[in-house]
Amino acid sequence: MTVHEFEVDSIEDDSFIKREIKNFIEYEICLRHEKKYNSEFIEKLLRIIKDVDLIEEEAGYDGRFYKLSALLILKAQFGEEWNDIIGFDDLYLQSFFEDVNKYLEFVDDIFEKYKQEIIDCINHLPKLRQYRLDQWRPESDLTEVYYWWCRVMKRNEGLDEKDWVIRSKNKIEESEYNLGEEGFVVVKRKVSEDPFPEMTPDALGAWFWDLMKLDEEDRSREIMRQRKDKKFSNNKFSQLLKMFDAWDAAEPRIGFEWDENKNAYFSNAEGMEGLFKKFREVEGDVIMPRQVEPALIGLMCWDTRNRLGIGPRAIQEVQGKILKIKGLEGDGEDKLYGNIENWLDVASGRVKTGEF
Repeated sequence: MTVHEFEVDSIEDDSFIKREIKNFIEYEICLRHEKKYNSEFIEKLLRIIKDVDLIEEEAGYDGRFYKLSALLILKAQFGEEWNDIIGFDDLYLQSFFEDVNKYLEFVDDIFEKYKQEIIDCINHLPKLRQYRLDQWRPESDLTEVYYWWCRVMKRNEGLDEKDWVIRSKNKIEESEYNLGEEGFVVVKRKVSEDPFPEMTPDALGAWFWDLMKLDEEDRSREIMRQRKDKKFSNNKFSQLLKMFDAWDAAEPRIGFEWDENKNAYFSNAEGMEGLFKKFREVEGDVIMPRQVEPALIGLMCWDTRNRLGIGPRAIQEVQGKILKIKGLEGDGEDKLYGNIENWLDVASGRVKTGEF
């Protein structure tokens, strides 16, 4: 058996984790905006989810693979067919349902009952509907994320911002891919030992990958439909169009399936790396390291002020927490109070507009 070894470099830089950080911060801002200005529709959607979950349980479906309320929200938000959403063309999945058609009838009936209410809620949550609402989550523990960012800052102490490495040192994990009679390809992948601690339901990323499966004509129609619905900002649309141009220009056309021919396999991997480099050029700097700490602390202080009702007390509490996390309790950082005050003002403005 011939064994080939190479290192996949597509995650060598920090563009993906930077996007993850910015997406997280934007989601937290949008969530607070909607809770402040459109809370009745969040509460209504939560009530619908609770009602649907009870109906599902009483009907004898345990939600082992799908939570019914999530399916209804996904269909209301993106309008796909049930088979595309549920994936009943998977024989393995079908084997867990005694009667697929009966289940689909059940799902369709419940959807018709709640469809308009769910759509009404989605339409009145303009900032949150940029994300997958079937996967939405409550506000995160920003302290946990700030602990993670302090580790990043510690790893990059003394370095210029342009030289920061946000990922921790990587460990090597081996994965074997069986390529048929010719043997195995062993791929060495680098995996971060200290990943970003929170996932964010990114509708735009999922939608982008779905669109790349379409031909240019069908994709253009879908883009026009989404632009009309104003689900995403004009800037994000502009970036998407440039990325699609890069995708269409990729030669040879890059697929997602491993090819059983080793030469095609390596060509595919190199082609994908080139494509991702192009995507990163189009996207530019997603977020700069200097922006992260002020954004996190500003939102932490915004939450604390909401709880206490008094700005100065909130700033003092967050200051104490930051000094403890950094191990600086004995040092009176007078400058920190003024910084937090400024960062709170910026966070308040962002929550008001619902934008980063």
